[in-house]
Amino acid sequence: VDLASTSDLTSLSMMIVQDDIYYFKSWPFLPESALQQNVNAEFYKKMARNHHLIATNGNVTDYSEVTKVLLQIAERFTIGVFYESGNATQWAIDCTAQGLPLTPISQSLGSFNRCTKEFERLVKMGNCRIDNNPITRWCFDNVELKFDHNENCKPVKKGGAKGGAAKIDSSISMLSALGG
Repeated sequence: VDLASTSDLTSLSMMIVQDDIYYFKSWPFLPESALQQNVNAEFYKKMARNHHLIATNGNVTDYSEVTKVLLQIAERFTIGVFYESGNATQWAIDCTAQGLPLTPISQSLGSFNRCTKEFERLVKMGNCRIDNNPITRWCFDNVELKFDHNENCKPVKKGGAKGGAAKIDSSISMLSALGG
């Protein structure tokens, strides 16, 4: 799970491994206000109309909607939930109270290096299947890799952009699932 701090894109991704193939499905969330007051508003409206985006009531993402999807998944599968703990304290408390097994995962360069390189390996081997959500594809289109002096890497927004139109949240939540 990659939770937005307020009114940004939030993404939940599920990973299932079967016969050495890694299957990923993502659910992006956004507050309804971002369908009107956002640089990506027209794209988001189209995605919500086509059921590729879950718009939550209000001007901040309603994390309880993320939890509802997690609980539905947990009804069918034994799961682990990996999330970045920044901005997530109350959500983590609520999820834990509902029986969801949460584990914080750092999105630091050192922590994301292993799962980023493993994801690349899986893709190159043809062992990765990603759902056909246009938001997921768009998030990957906005990714570039940041490297340190030890060749550790992690995904960042192209051009090092902060905020703005470029979003990478679905790619981050997928890597969190793989890293966990």
